[in-house]
Amino acid sequence: MTLDFNKAFHLPERLAFWDKHPLVGVMPIVLPCTHKPFVMYLENDDTVVKTLYWAGFFAGWEASSLRLWSALAANARSVLDIGAYTGIYGLLAATTNAQATVYCFEGSRRNFERVRKNVTLNGLSDRITSTHAIVCDKDGEGVLYEIYAADNILSSVHSITKQKGTPTAVRSVSLDGFFEGNDQIDLIKIDVEGAEEMVLKGAQNVLARCLPDLLLEANSPVELEKTWGFVPPAYTCFSIAENMVTVNEVKRTDLALLSRLSDRNFLFSAKRTQSDLRALITA
Repeated sequence: MTLDFNKAFHLPERLAFWDKHPLVGVMPIVLPCTHKPFVMYLENDDTVVKTLYWAGFFAGWEASSLRLWSALAANARSVLDIGAYTGIYGLLAATTNAQATVYCFEGSRRNFERVRKNVTLNGLSDRITSTHAIVCDKDGEGVLYEIYAADNILSSVHSITKQKGTPTAVRSVSLDGFFEGNDQIDLIKIDVEGAEEMVLKGAQNVLARCLPDLLLEANSPVELEKTWGFVPPAYTCFSIAENMVTVNEVKRTDLALLSRLSDRNFLFSAKRTQSDLRALITA
């Protein structure tokens, strides 16, 4: 059975369906890209896995972003998954490239424990380092605001969670502080619900030294535009069209275009052209 949740269901109907058809246990993950098999554990509580399973692994959640991420991870040395949730991007990077070193950062204790469980289930503890911390512009301690909704767990140091969420003290790290050595970081995913600026502010040395590809979620054109001020001028931004399996260059000056975009995932790259990325995403 496969279902198009975007067309067929509003959220209450989706939740009712998930309650009627619970997924519990270890779920094999089969994605439309080149990777070795891996599994993820859930107790009918992981929105990502449930959506992938019921919508179909080849047409479900963030299909184009996962394809592109896998292609970019194939030749990456160090990969960072910031805002890992339950770890799908980190697991995909590690199973795509057996030589890559992967770091998953997650501030929510509940989500972090699930990341760690999924890493252990796949025998990847030697290549995936899981860190319970928020990534921002300084090292020390910060406050994470969490909302436990019926369909997912939303956590951030910013955005709507600051007004509605439950505050929790948690360790904070900056990428410049965490990676003080000569690590060559090639690929970073940032999904932090409005706190993208803070992550990038604390990564200025890493960005200048490594020029990694950045897969970044921005929930509004305003948030996307703000990030431009914290990446080196060499970077170009591309929107990822999840339903069309393609990418399109986005210029910072074209605010009218930004206001019309429905895409939420973007790739900032200092090395790749639109043609390069289109070839990768459809390979």
